[in-house]
Amino acid sequence: AAPVASGTRIGRASPAAADELGLPHGVEWVAGGHDQGCCSLGAGGVAEGIAVDGTGTFECISIPVGDAVLTPAALGCNFPTELHTVAPLKLTLSYIAGGVALRWFRDVASRHILELATLRGVDPYDLILADLPEGPTDVLMFPHFIWTGTPWLDARARGAVVGLDAGTTYEELAKAAIEGITLEMGWNLDLQASAGIEIGRIHAVGGGSRSDRWLQMKADIFDREVTVIPGEASCAGAAMCAGVGIGVFTTPAEAAAVFVREGRTFTPRPRQVAAYREKAAHYREVAGRLYGFVAPRQDDR
Repeated sequence: AAPVASGTRIGRASPAAADELGLPHGVEWVAGGHDQGCCSLGAGGVAEGIAVDGTGTFECISIPVGDAVLTPAALGCNFPTELHTVAPLKLTLSYIAGGVALRWFRDVASRHILELATLRGVDPYDLILADLPEGPTDVLMFPHFIWTGTPWLDARARGAVVGLDAGTTYEELAKAAIEGITLEMGWNLDLQASAGIEIGRIHAVGGGSRSDRWLQMKADIFDREVTVIPGEASCAGAAMCAGVGIGVFTTPAEAAAVFVREGRTFTPRPRQVAAYREKAAHYREVAGRLYGFVAPRQDDR
């Protein structure tokens, strides 16, 4: 079959297929999209510069662009580009295995928290993130627990913790884990911007969007507003594609205007932005020494 755009009606389910899947007769098949394309649409990423940050096992930020960015800087950073569910836009992606690193911290370094969470009947991440110290820590944690994502795509890299001393607390380690994930993604965003890709506000979805402390840290490290979009964005985006395909909506943007509801917005705090800018420079210097990571020159545009 020929490929078609997201939101294109493909045909009607046969009675046999509908019966097998437990669907009513007359169901229409409509083309959806890649999970990140559906997530972007479901979170309101329907125009250039509206980045969507989905945090789960992997953290992926998708940024709508008018066309594929093929500058030396973008190509050197391995940023993939795909068709968006919102034609004719494209999506460029940055991703890291941040959730893997956080799960390791939960399961290995936080066993006392797991026991307490079980007794209280709460999510252990709520307890891990509850008492984080203010301001950047003196500890660097590199979240490469299986391999790196963009921009390095290094399958040999492994995680590291730098800066421990006799006074380091569990709470500082917990915050360093969150900082490492966010500093790595902030590096990706800086490289995207230096490659000429517009990044305005950021819409946050997924499990990580449930933590106000983490979202404020993202706003400070990314130096951009971060707005929570409640709900399951990928499922919502797929439903919007279906709505366009059967004529409920004329365009994906029209569907997003109906579906997408914004939650709380976190604004960068100037003092924390400056402090984290300093820590980001230290993080990148140490990453260069540990892994040999050197970003493409910013003037290669």
